[in-house]
Order: sequence, then structure tokens, then C-alpha cells
Amino acid sequence: MVYAASKNGCFLAFGGGSVTLSELEEAAGKGIETKIFPEFLPDTINLDGKLA
Repeated sequence: MVYAASKNGCFLAFGGGSVTLSELEEAAGKGIETKIFPEFLPDTINLDGKLA
């Protein structure tokens, strides 16, 4: 994802876990603009349906 952001100019993070965090750190270290959307949560109704 960092490679794609380096071509587009911005790394967008919609939630995520430890992998997202490491990618954000890598992007920031390379001077790539980052935008974090922590309020983005999965739709639990659709998620429960897919998991069932």
C-alpha cells in the first residue's frame, strides 16, 4: 500500500490493525502524506451475515 501511496501522493487508512499501523509508519517515514479515518467501522449487520 505504501508503494501505491507513493504514486498517488497520499496514504488513506480506514481503520485497520497492526499491519496498517506499520504501513502508516513506513509512509510517514518516506514523507508520504497520510490521512487516518479512525471512525470507519465495519457494518456489523452485513459482517454477521457474511460470517454466518
